[in-house]
Amino acid sequence: ASAATYHVATTGSDAAAGSLAAPFLTVQHAVDTAVAGDTVLVGPGTYPEVVTTAASGTSGSRITIDGQGVATMTKITISHSYVTLKNMTLMGALGDTSYHVYVNFGAHYLIVEDCLIDMGLVQYVDGIEWRLPGAGTVPYGDGSVASNCIIRRNTFQNGKGAHMVQIGGDDNLITDNIMKDGIAIDYFYLFGRRNTISMNRCTNNYALTGVGNHPDFVQTFGENGHGSIDHIIEKNYCRDSINGAPWQLTKALCPDIGNWIIRYNLFMDMDIAGSSGIPDLTIHNNIFVRCNLLNVGHAMSW
Repeated sequence: ASAATYHVATTGSDAAAGSLAAPFLTVQHAVDTAVAGDTVLVGPGTYPEVVTTAASGTSGSRITIDGQGVATMTKITISHSYVTLKNMTLMGALGDTSYHVYVNFGAHYLIVEDCLIDMGLVQYVDGIEWRLPGAGTVPYGDGSVASNCIIRRNTFQNGKGAHMVQIGGDDNLITDNIMKDGIAIDYFYLFGRRNTISMNRCTNNYALTGVGNHPDFVQTFGENGHGSIDHIIEKNYCRDSINGAPWQLTKALCPDIGNWIIRYNLFMDMDIAGSSGIPDLTIHNNIFVRCNLLNVGHAMSW
């Protein structure tokens, strides 16, 4: 069968055909209907839904969920491979310790691109959150942690006390995103193997009394035994992190952390030095401007 396009509109019906003339009402129903090669086009308006994927695409026939730059929904959990989420606004996540995009086990080869993810200054809401290995499979999991994913050209804003992106799995690329206007939020919380964080622009991140976090550009510390090795952090721009640091890297809870490369980045106006407590860390050709202002010392510490 040829690939299908399903339409969603706030005036539609899930009993309809899903055509342009007779659209579905909910994103979830369209996603439940789509199979490999199909596209879901979501029309203008707000869809207060918590969507969960229902099927995988293939390398040549992805399933695409396209907000067309006019649709807003709340959350999505992606549990299948070869899915693309694009041109969608995600906002309105409910309550603490939540997320807007949850990258579940099995979500290999996911692409999230050209989306606006607004955490609304709700405390402890992640923009994008990977599901990390569970007990008995740490430090890296059993192959189910989402890998070979691309997160690109998105805008993340208004995070508070959590992470813009928490990354796990292997061989993922996080590139060309804008991250701005956070309160005590880590831009990147990094686990897994051979992940690359490149060419992201991160600005305006502030501390706040009562929020139990300080704003780092990138952080790892082996939480619950999760490993973090062989990453590349390059060509990023990070500016204005009040009480924040370029990085906080420790292996206190997991020995499988190390062999990072941090290169060609620009860090400006960050109050604390980068804390470098992992082995085989290579740092070269970075520019630091007005960093470690609180201690009036070096921009990096060991």
